[in-house]
Amino acid sequence: MNKKQSTLGVLVIVIGISLFLANANIGGMREVVGHWWPLFIVALGVYMLWSNRQNYVWALFTVLVGVSLLLNALKIADISLGVIIVPMLLVGFGLNILLSGSRQPTRDTGSSEENIAAVLSGSTSKHVTNDYTGGSVSAVMGGVELDLSKAVIKKEATLHVNVFMGGVELRVADDVIVKNRTAALLGGVEDKTFPEKTKKASVLNIDGNIVMGGVEVKR
Repeated sequence: MNKKQSTLGVLVIVIGISLFLANANIGGMREVVGHWWPLFIVALGVYMLWSNRQNYVWALFTVLVGVSLLLNALKIADISLGVIIVPMLLVGFGLNILLSGSRQPTRDTGSSEENIAAVLSGSTSKHVTNDYTGGSVSAVMGGVELDLSKAVIKKEATLHVNVFMGGVELRVADDVIVKNRTAALLGGVEDKTFPEKTKKASVLNIDGNIVMGGVEVKR
């Protein structure tokens, strides 16, 4: 697991523990979380900027929303999100349209492994390696398209997926058998491939966790 996924995992754990302590009101955490919970939104925006600098428009938008909510919660300022959020969304969409032409195209990589993370955004990746051994994909309220149809799996590979309110579209080669080993809650893996009746077939194991999201596998 790379640093980005480790950081995302720690952030989700911290949010979960904080909500538990607030709900149980242990150590007066209900009041603390009640005032400082917008920091989680700010942290999410900072993570988005760190994990994908090309998506800085929405990262900055998320940070700005978090800061506005924090100022309201601390009663430092009286900012009406209902008044500013629609114009902010329109500005964000407009900037995305203007900057879409300068973004990098689909990546075409020959490396054997890759770690992909999409948070409130989309990511597209294509592999053409001659020895694919696996990788990891995280999609949090975002989408990932991963094309392995030209990648060669010599015997067996493992793809780790972590999906929360997002989706992953995965393409595999004709000679690859997909084995689903994920744990899913209100979601799952939709395998549209057909097992190949050949002794030379390679195996792609898909494991990880899927919550209110899905993984679609096709050829």
